[in-house]
Amino acid sequence: MSAPSPVEDLRRKYQHQLRILHAIGLSSPDFLYVFDRDQRFIYVSPALLKLWGRTLEDALGKTFAELGYPEDLVALHRQQLDQALAGQVVSGANAYVSAEGVEGHYEYTFVPVAGESGQIDTVVGTTRDVSERTRAERDRKAALEKLRESEEQFRNFADAMPPLAWIADGEGYIFWYNRRWYEYTG
Repeated sequence: MSAPSPVEDLRRKYQHQLRILHAIGLSSPDFLYVFDRDQRFIYVSPALLKLWGRTLEDALGKTFAELGYPEDLVALHRQQLDQALAGQVVSGANAYVSAEGVEGHYEYTFVPVAGESGQIDTVVGTTRDVSERTRAERDRKAALEKLRESEEQFRNFADAMPPLAWIADGEGYIFWYNRRWYEYTG
């Protein structure tokens, strides 16, 4: 059996690299993708395809616009990909609606990749779905606001009471008192 030709050897190495990239995409819940210089997808991970409700064949060679992204997001990503193709790492965050109509939030990064000539020829992107974290932060803020309102209502009620009111710890240190207590004790 003869040794493979240089072209055949390159093809095998390329196919192996594609299998590695696909394995990385399969192993990650994050959305992974690669763009060419024309800002067309040349790789899309299974997680992102699932979000889109598309197959790999539907997505390859397409731009954000051709995949039906909203015009404002297409313009933003076009500008950001231009920056990445100029050599900058670009990060951002946006809201999205999945193919099933579920709203969420994501954070993403576009990273330029130079070819053998040293010129940027590819942009690699990663996106992390941060919907749960965003919901938890929103819920935490809402709970803190409710707590603040409840505390304010309690303070108003306690300050409106005619009797002196206070709370002390086990050592007798007074750590809370109403307005009447303050007026009385100074």
